[in-house]
Amino acid sequence: MKIMICLFVVLLCTLKIEAQDYAVISGIVEEKGLNRICLYRVVDGTTVECDKYPVQGNQTFGIEYVPEYEGFYAIGYAKKKNMFYLKKGDRVNLRVPERTNIVLEGKSSSENEVLFKWFAYVDFECSKLDEESFYYVC
Repeated sequence: MKIMICLFVVLLCTLKIEAQDYAVISGIVEEKGLNRICLYRVVDGTTVECDKYPVQGNQTFGIEYVPEYEGFYAIGYAKKKNMFYLKKGDRVNLRVPERTNIVLEGKSSSENEVLFKWFAYVDFECSKLDEESFYYVC
C-alpha cells in the first residue's frame, strides 16, 4: 500500500513538472564587456527585475523562464532595455547590438514581430528628426 501511495505521489509530481510551459529567450550580445543580462517584468509601466543571467564566453545567453503572466517583459541592462511580449511556450531569439536597440532575430510570435517592427519604425523616424524638432515633438 505504501508503494502505491509513493508511486501516485511521484506520478503527480511528474505531471506537475511537465505541465509547466517554459518560454525560451536566447540571443547574441555584441555589446563589449557585458557579462550579465537582466529579465524584467513590466508592472504599471515600470520595469521590475526578475533575475540576472550570465552571458557566456561566446557572447550568447539562454534563459528558460516560466512566465508569471502573459504580457510584456523587458530584457537588457541598466542603460538599454527593450520590451517584448512573452507567454508560455514562446521562443524568442534576440540580438543585443552595441549602439542600437535590441533586435528580434528569426521567427517569433506575431505579437513580437509587430512590436519590433514598431520599434524599428520609431527609431527610423526619430533618426530623421533634428535635435530641436525631437525635443519639440516629445
